Amino acid sequence: MTGYRIHLFGPPKFQTVAGDSVTIRSRKGAGLLACLVLADGKPVGRDHLCALLWSDRQTAQARASLRQLLVDLRQDFGPASHVLDTSADGAISFSESGVESDVAEFHRLRRADDRQNLEQAFALRRGQFLEGLAPEDAAFADWLEDNRRALDNLWCEATARLLRVLEREGDHRRSQDVAGRLLSVDPLCELAHQSVIRAHIAMNNRSLALRHYQQFREKLDRELGAEPDALTRQIIQNASAQDIMRTSSAEASASAIPTRRPKASIAVLPFEQSGGNPEDVHFAAGLTEDLTTELSRFADLAVIAQASVRQHAEAAEGRPRGLDTEYLVRGSVRRADQRVRITASLVHAADGVTLWSERFDRDFSDLFALQDDIVRRVVAVLAARVEAFEMEKALQKPAIGYEAYDLFLKARFLQRESSREGILAARALLREAIAREPRFASAYAELSLGYSFEYQSDWSTDLDLARREAVTAAEQAVAIDHTNSNTHRALAEAQFYCNKNLDIAKAEVDIALLQNPNDQFSMCMLGFALACNGRAADGQRYSLESLKLNPLVPEPCLYAIALGAYFEGNFADAASSFTRVAGTYDDALACRAASLWNLGQADAARDAMQRFMTLKRQKMAAYPDDDVEKWRSYLLRVIPISDPASLEKLFEGFRNAGLPV
Repeated sequence: MTGYRIHLFGPPKFQTVAGDSVTIRSRKGAGLLACLVLADGKPVGRDHLCALLWSDRQTAQARASLRQLLVDLRQDFGPASHVLDTSADGAISFSESGVESDVAEFHRLRRADDRQNLEQAFALRRGQFLEGLAPEDAAFADWLEDNRRALDNLWCEATARLLRVLEREGDHRRSQDVAGRLLSVDPLCELAHQSVIRAHIAMNNRSLALRHYQQFREKLDRELGAEPDALTRQIIQNASAQDIMRTSSAEASASAIPTRRPKASIAVLPFEQSGGNPEDVHFAAGLTEDLTTELSRFADLAVIAQASVRQHAEAAEGRPRGLDTEYLVRGSVRRADQRVRITASLVHAADGVTLWSERFDRDFSDLFALQDDIVRRVVAVLAARVEAFEMEKALQKPAIGYEAYDLFLKARFLQRESSREGILAARALLREAIAREPRFASAYAELSLGYSFEYQSDWSTDLDLARREAVTAAEQAVAIDHTNSNTHRALAEAQFYCNKNLDIAKAEVDIALLQNPNDQFSMCMLGFALACNGRAADGQRYSLESLKLNPLVPEPCLYAIALGAYFEGNFADAASSFTRVAGTYDDALACRAASLWNLGQADAARDAMQRFMTLKRQKMAAYPDDDVEKWRSYLLRVIPISDPASLEKLFEGFRNAGLPV
């Protein structure tokens, strides 16, 4: 007898035990087979199946539909149509021992207490029960939802037992992986959060444990109005009395700002391009930026943002003027055909003493391995300040072909100009990079950022397309590599600016900051988002934290701080900060005008607003003139305020200064 295996976790799949696929042509057919699987060998009556699959039909019509469905299923199974058995009273079941299923196997394994069986039960859940099946019948939809919930609960219980086994065995990395998967199914499972916290503590990542606890507490309060239980609190208290003081009741409502421990500070100076080929300027800049990103992944290093580093002229030796850092990475790059030569050195900034220096001569295709090599050697010199586990975690990157990577570097270089021409040129290069490497997560993330910028721009001719592409590309980036902080930041920007969804944006930023504690772009974006949503004080904390990492290119963070000051009624501070960023953000000029009006400087306010409107008349693809709705639509794209009181406060200032909103 030919045996069959039915997979019901995830998208339903039917195959012979030899691995040959069986195509079930209808959703009701898949539903009937799933119903038989859950019956665990017991016959299922025809009246029950009719009520389940055709609840909206008369009995005779439903029975006729069931007979036709059974005929279709037997045709689908072909020569092995005997897999379906009918008893004397018409009830239906699978033939004895003719069918295996992942659900039945899961039920057998889930009651075990040993790691091997529990790991197998854990792995069987490829996705939700009958994932993707969208039944038309209301009764079947209810049945499906009930069984999905029941199986999810059983899987969570089995996974919780697996976590206890892993903790007893001291396999903390596996505990984190399993707990993360459990939280994707049940985000409020406290035992899973406890496992993540314990694993961080066991691996000496106390700051990550505290941050995870803070984020869990916020989520629990927001969704259930509850506090973590006594055991969870005790785990944190036992880890470090000093750390828990940072989460005292006075700060219970504050956002979870990454804890800044004493760190070794380091800056990667722009690598010199020594080949003389102007086409390779982007390559040297890209290598510098990628080395900065890789070093930023280590929680025990405070890495100065590239935007700030580029503001300095490098001194003959030692530290660049005004750049407050302990260590410098210097280097040069020369590319010829498919070979690349890189020199790199680590310098103690205060006295210019070289701590390490080396030359690398490699194939271009080895570039990622070469970057990892440089990062490892820099970190090795500072080994006492960096944890081995963080190094291993941070250096996990997929292999990408050098042609696609070169296109990505050129695109990123162009996109940093923030001009229409640069973004459109970058988009074409990124599309080509993705065509060469379909799983290039960073390319998707950069593509999303470009579309998000277009959505906020005054030159886009198709805002709906820009919005859809920004979200789609970011979601694809995260799906490919959820460990890459840049993918989560891209999704956060797309959700905040394009979908006006602060909750999802904040959740993505939280993930990005867990993966890269030095991600000043994510901190800055969240500071602005919180300011736009009635949380000016929280936004200021993120913005100030970002300014510490990127003190010399402060415009985005100053914008958030200025907006928060305006909403809190500190109009003088707001006007001063808006003045500093008006050269970067056109709309900051309108915000300055509103601030001046509130300070009683009506003439200066009207003058500033006239300059803003003149500037937009020159730039906008379609100038709104006196169209109130068009002005409001534009301004809410660049300043996505959802808090009604804040919105009215700002727009009242705009109106008084002369803008028709």
